[in-house]
Amino acid sequence: MGIYYRDQGIEGPVPATAEEQLAVLQAREEVSEGRVKEMLDRRAGATRELLMKAEGIPAERLRPGETRTLPAEPSDGRVEFAITAE
Repeated sequence: MGIYYRDQGIEGPVPATAEEQLAVLQAREEVSEGRVKEMLDRRAGATRELLMKAEGIPAERLRPGETRTLPAEPSDGRVEFAITAE
C-alpha cells in the first residue's frame, strides 16, 4: 500500500488495516459495471474449469448460478454452480 501511495502521489499516513486500505482504494478507483461483469465472467469460467478438471464433473452438468453485479460485502465474491443430474 505504501508503494501505491508513493506512485499515486498521495500524502498522509498509509491506512493500517485491510478494511481501511480497501475503503481508500474503493474511494479512489472507480470500477465500471462492464469491468465488474468481465471479472465475474472470468471468475465463473475459472471455477467451471476447476470443477471439470479437478473434480471430473462433465461440462453439461454445470449450470452457472445467478450473476451478481456487485458483491454485498467485500469478502462476498463466491461463484455458484448447480450440478444437474446426469
